[in-house]
Amino acid sequence: MPEKRKNKRKISRTQIKFGNKSCDKTAFTSNLSSKGFYVRTNRAHPPDTILQFAFHLSDGTVVEINGRVVHASRAPSQIARIRRSGMGIEIVGEKDEYLKLLKYLNIVQE
Repeated sequence: MPEKRKNKRKISRTQIKFGNKSCDKTAFTSNLSSKGFYVRTNRAHPPDTILQFAFHLSDGTVVEINGRVVHASRAPSQIARIRRSGMGIEIVGEKDEYLKLLKYLNIVQE
């Protein structure tokens, strides 16, 4: 099956906090690209929801960005090992901090 994605993704398990008004939920990314990322969580929000995200880096830096849920899936707990639950996120607004984050994580080069 041919790849349909427009942007290359890199698998990266990075801890992230997210939420509507505050970043009060914790999850992990499973892949990142220059346009967005996938969050593995059982607390998926419906498509078109705008969420806040905070990446807490090992050097103490916190990168805060906004993203829009593009797609979401929830798997029943019985099959969670087979089918992942989570959300595909598209970056909205200012992307400079996110692109710096990708560079920090060695996801993209200059």
